[in-house]
Amino acid sequence: MQPAVAGFLGLLVGGIFLYVAFKKAAKGLDGNFSIANIQLILWTSAIMGSYVAMAAIKGGFLDHIPENTLILMGISGVSTSMATIIRSGQSAKVEQGEGGAFTSESDKPSIAKNQMFPGAFTSESEPEKSSLAKIQMFAWSLVALGIYIVLAAINIARGEPILPNVDQAILGLMGIGHGIYLVNKTQDKPR
Repeated sequence: MQPAVAGFLGLLVGGIFLYVAFKKAAKGLDGNFSIANIQLILWTSAIMGSYVAMAAIKGGFLDHIPENTLILMGISGVSTSMATIIRSGQSAKVEQGEGGAFTSESDKPSIAKNQMFPGAFTSESEPEKSSLAKIQMFAWSLVALGIYIVLAAINIARGEPILPNVDQAILGLMGIGHGIYLVNKTQDKPR
C-alpha cells in the first residue's frame, strides 16, 4: 500500500479510537477528567494508528514491536490502573467518614470549568490549586508522544513498516513522572 494511503488509514483508526475513548473513558471516578486516563488514551491511539499504518504498508502483521514501546504502554496502563485503585480506596474512606468529606455541595471548592480538561491538573485535596505532579507527568508524556508521532510519520513517509522505539532516557523520565504522580496521589486525599 502507498505510504500516504497507509498513513491516512492509521490516522483514521487512531483518530476514531481517540474520539470514542475520550468520550467514554477520559473521566475518572469523581467525574472530572483523569490525567492518567487521558495519557493512556493518547498513547494507545498513537501506537494503534502507527501500527495500522505500518501493517498496511507491509501488507500484514508487523514482526516486531520495540521493547521500550511495550514498556511505555505498561507504564501508562499500570499508572492508570493504580490511580483508579488509589482513588477508589480514598473515596471509600470519605464515604465512611474517615476523610475530609464536605458537609454539603456548597462547601466543596469549585474546579474551574473553563479549563481545557476540568479537574485533570488540580490537586484532589485542594481543587482550586494545580498539582505539579500531574503537570510534570503529563508534560513528559506529551514530549515523548510528540517525538514518537514524528518518528512514526517519518517511517510511514519512507514506506518503512517499523514502529519507533522510545528512547531509554525519555522512558526513564516518563517512569519517574508516573511514579511521582502515584506517590503524590496516595498523599493527596480528596476532600
